[in-house]
Amino acid sequence: MTKPLKITYLFSTFPVATETFLQREVRAMIKLPVELELFSLWGGDKSYKGLKVFRFAKWKLILLILLFPYWMGRKPKAFRDIFSELWQRSMPSLGNAGEIFIGLSFAILYAGRFSRQRPSLFHATWATMPATAAMLLSKLTGIPFSMGAHAFDIYANGGDWLLPEKLSESTFVHTTTEAAERHLIEKGADKNDIVVIRRGLDYYPELKTEHTIRHPLRILSVGRLVEKKDQLRQIEIYADLFKNGISFKARIVGSGPMEATLRARIKELDLLAYVELMGYIDNEAVFEQYRWADIFLYTTRIASDGNRDGTPNVILEAMAAGLPVVAAVHPGISEVITSEENGLIIEHSESEAWSEAISGLINNRELYNKIRMNGRLWVEENADAHKNTTRLYQKFKNAVNT
Repeated sequence: MTKPLKITYLFSTFPVATETFLQREVRAMIKLPVELELFSLWGGDKSYKGLKVFRFAKWKLILLILLFPYWMGRKPKAFRDIFSELWQRSMPSLGNAGEIFIGLSFAILYAGRFSRQRPSLFHATWATMPATAAMLLSKLTGIPFSMGAHAFDIYANGGDWLLPEKLSESTFVHTTTEAAERHLIEKGADKNDIVVIRRGLDYYPELKTEHTIRHPLRILSVGRLVEKKDQLRQIEIYADLFKNGISFKARIVGSGPMEATLRARIKELDLLAYVELMGYIDNEAVFEQYRWADIFLYTTRIASDGNRDGTPNVILEAMAAGLPVVAAVHPGISEVITSEENGLIIEHSESEAWSEAISGLINNRELYNKIRMNGRLWVEENADAHKNTTRLYQKFKNAVNT
């Protein structure tokens, strides 16, 4: 009988509410013939779905006094290569430098453990802190590693400090959009080493029954209140709807540093009776909001630090729930939504186009129901977490057997 693969997953923080796609991946992966170890380098819970989550205890950093010279003596080339790469490129940000430090420290402190226990593969879920740890662990133990590379970790401030070396040394790179694949190739990745496997849902909500849109129209948006989600643009759209005499109620679900700015803008535009900031709610409650809504609105932009969206989980969730999506033009979204087929795509800057699109859905029941049914169908065919995780599992097998 073939032994199951032993995969060590490395996370920044796990589980975390804003990374539900990783939780779905783990839930699907544990149903396959694989033995998982979960390590969280920064924070999170102590367990997930019956699996222990090993959390990096920062007090252990004091042991670097002993273990750094030990591993430097045993594997000097590993450290020379990494420090040479850091020296040749500018530091993207202090935050990224901190992630590099934690990743390297984790690898030094845990290399002995992994040398003894010998997982089949390290898989870093992000190209930042986890991939730093995975790359050095691979150099110190000879165990291969793979990595995920998605949005923040490849775009913000020009991408991770060690990204080119990680792309070169990983057995494969998992990303979730074709736009990210193109960007990684520009960063030096070999196209043959990149696999595009989309995010997915591990269960489908009950499909909303066909109905005429309610009055007032119910509009929902879900996302962290951060610059790249551009909820300020949403509020301007709601102001246009109000001026155009469209009766509506809007709910924005999420929390984040933009909250005070958004509240002030809602008040300034006299929209307090029409737009509600709901704050953070859990995933089950979010699906209740999908059932409440008539339309899902999603705005996005490139943030000042270069950070941007891939394909947001919430768009897939809304489509799965049979909720028509009206979203801004964006590469990761346009790969999923074909306008007037399974959603509507609007140019970010065209104020009137947003109001016209929403008015068009209100007045065209045939288009409304066509979009929502095709949206559900697209998710079923392309974003099944079990099917997509099986593809990732096959990549793990190939990487170990190469």
